[in-house]
Amino acid sequence: MKCEFCRKRDASIKFPFNPVHFCDQCFQTFLEKKVLKNIRKNKLLKQSHIKISEEDKVEKKVLIHILLKYFSKSNKIELVPKEKENVNAKSVEECATEFLESFLKGSETVSPPENNLLDGVSIYELIKYAELEKITFNKPNFGKIYTMLKKISLNNPSIFFSIFQSGKKIKEKLEKEANNR
Repeated sequence: MKCEFCRKRDASIKFPFNPVHFCDQCFQTFLEKKVLKNIRKNKLLKQSHIKISEEDKVEKKVLIHILLKYFSKSNKIELVPKEKENVNAKSVEECATEFLESFLKGSETVSPPENNLLDGVSIYELIKYAELEKITFNKPNFGKIYTMLKKISLNNPSIFFSIFQSGKKIKEKLEKEANNR
């Protein structure tokens, strides 16, 4: 089967939650464009610097790699301690897991983070990108809720995306209600 983007190279990448078949090069471009779109959506290019901390998590490693690839000459990327960051790097799975954990505990609902440069990006996409770019990272560990959702995803591959989107909709509804008060 040929890549559905370039239609030239053989497809080597397919995720259960996405019907598209990619070649390695088109997948890398696809993921980079997703991140760049999130940067534009959050209007981060208008800020003086994108401040991000270095960690061994795949999310941070891939994000820093992409940021440096596109913005290294602009001096817009600043590596800082975690408490001084002005962006987030959370995959769909991490956001969905945090949302569901807070919901099940009955605590204040955790909504998707602000300035999340990985909004809508799966951990599986990040891991594949890291493998292609030969980026080393520590294996993600999300705990019991993630493990349960991972099992459900075998029959329902979009479960993480569904929970993630539900969290975004709840956040929008709560913000709208707060503004109407």
